[in-house]
Amino acid sequence: MKEYLKIFKKYPPSILDELISVCPFYKPCWRGSTIYKTIHDFARNRIAAKLLAEGYSIEIERRIEFGRIDILVGLNGKSLAIVEVKTGDVKLLQVAAYSTIMQLPALIAELKTGNVIVLSLEKSIKLLDELIKHLRDIERLKEKGVRITGSECYRCGSECENRRNRSGSLSLNTLNALNNIECVFDQLIEKLREIVKNE
Repeated sequence: MKEYLKIFKKYPPSILDELISVCPFYKPCWRGSTIYKTIHDFARNRIAAKLLAEGYSIEIERRIEFGRIDILVGLNGKSLAIVEVKTGDVKLLQVAAYSTIMQLPALIAELKTGNVIVLSLEKSIKLLDELIKHLRDIERLKEKGVRITGSECYRCGSECENRRNRSGSLSLNTLNALNNIECVFDQLIEKLREIVKNE
């Protein structure tokens, strides 16, 4: 856990997934829009309300060291799982970090596809171990001065001859993710019941 905490201090969990670049000089530079936050908040709050109606206790936007969890779900005074609501791309390493910090399984409510993915604590630790190995490999490349061009160049904040500016317009297609709330909620309840049953 100590090695994970060192990484979280250097890189917040919200950008861990950006570190998978093969270029050692890559600097994450998020240029997103707050439009997606509104859609995410709709989805998170509707799921939270439904969990409450089913008798679960919840905490929304639970602040933890190095970040915030979308929903912490409990039952009978005991924390069961964290729920991360995703309306776009899933940041798997971010969820793995939160799972590891909380020592709880994570349920990823992937509204884009209508699926719920269970990320056990063991799998979270495995993912973070792989990240540590990757960061060591990247550090060796950096020492050699190797720069690698790839799709990450569009999201890179470093001053480099390979850096590219992203063009295009925002889309409200993410709104379609809200159509999957009922489907995702049913799966969440099923997964939570399995967690309670296995305790």
